[in-house]
Amino acid sequence: MSTTVPRSASARVSRFGTTRVLAWGHGLGVRIPLTLAREAGLEHGTSVDLLLQGGRVLIEPLPQAPTLERLLDGLPVTLWSRWTPGRGDVVSVKTASASRRTALVLSPAAYSARTGLVTVCSIEQEARVRPFGVELPPGFPVQGVVLADRVMAVDVRSGGVRLLCVAPEEVVTAVLERLTPLLGALPAE
Repeated sequence: MSTTVPRSASARVSRFGTTRVLAWGHGLGVRIPLTLAREAGLEHGTSVDLLLQGGRVLIEPLPQAPTLERLLDGLPVTLWSRWTPGRGDVVSVKTASASRRTALVLSPAAYSARTGLVTVCSIEQEARVRPFGVELPPGFPVQGVVLADRVMAVDVRSGGVRLLCVAPEEVVTAVLERLTPLLGALPAE
């Protein structure tokens, strides 16, 4: 149970009990009571800033990177067709010039269902394997190289996206591994 310690009107402090500083690896650790963690917006895996102010240690949660769920929150799910493209689908897409191109879907089905768009990488049949290319396995229904550096958004609502097959998980993983450094994304902690 917390008690409120009077401070200035602008900075109220709540006391959540007493704990001990314990050895933890090559440092020290403090166990934070669950009620305090919840009230402070902390959960397992939250990144925090450690500050020293007037001899007091302050812990401040860092802004969290947006998740797909948070970004899509509030957008209605709309079925644009009988099938919703999702990560790993190999599709035929209609381009702006009305020609068709084979591509690998990178965005999850939840994104497609709410936005009517898919994010894809081109698959080229005649391309040689380059640093950003991932070759499709022999015997796969579609042959060629997925080009992780050829990303585009396609509108599903136009009806120009057709499912051809589903790529092996190792192909999808390899494409995402090549795309991540290209975009400068930070690795997950």
